[in-house]
Amino acid sequence: MVKQNWCEIKKHLKSYSKEELSGVVQEMYKLGKVNKEFLHLKFLAGNSPQQKKLLLENTISAIHKGWDKAEHDPFGNYGPPQRIKITPIKSPLTNYKKALGDDEGYVLVLSAYVTSGLSFLDKNWESPTVAESSIDSALSELFKLILKKPEYIQVLPIETIKTLSSCMDGDYNLCSIY
Repeated sequence: MVKQNWCEIKKHLKSYSKEELSGVVQEMYKLGKVNKEFLHLKFLAGNSPQQKKLLLENTISAIHKGWDKAEHDPFGNYGPPQRIKITPIKSPLTNYKKALGDDEGYVLVLSAYVTSGLSFLDKNWESPTVAESSIDSALSELFKLILKKPEYIQVLPIETIKTLSSCMDGDYNLCSIY
C-alpha cells in the first residue's frame, strides 16, 4: 500500500503540466467552501487594496456570523442538548493566516474573533471550555503579535482595545466575564 502523505502527493504533482495543475486546483475550489475561501484570500487579496479590504471585511463578517449562530445548550434546556462547534467559527481566521500570514489584517481578524467570542460567552452562562480555550488562545496570539510589532496596535479601534484590556489579567487569560 502506498503511503498517504504530502511527500507522495508532491511526487505526483511534479509530473503534472500547468494545465493539469490548474485543473486540480479548480476541482479543489469546487469541492468545498473552505477551499474556495482560502483560494480567494491567497490569490485575490494581492490584486488591489480594495480587493484585500473586501476579503478582510468578508472574513471578519464570517467570524461574527459564526459566533452569532453558535449554540451551546449542553443540558437540553431549549431542545436537544447541543455543544458548540469551534472549527466552523475559527475556519475564516485560520484561512486568513494560512493565505496572508501575520499582517495588520490578521490582527483585525484575531481581534474580531476574540471580541465576538467574548460576546458569545457573555450570553451563555454555561460557558463551554472549548470556546474559552479557543478565545484565550487567539487573545494570546494577538498580544504576541502586538508585542512583536507594536505598530499593530494602531490598526485596532479604540473600543476593541478597551474590550480586550478589560477581559484579561497579567497572563492574558480571560477573566472579567466569569
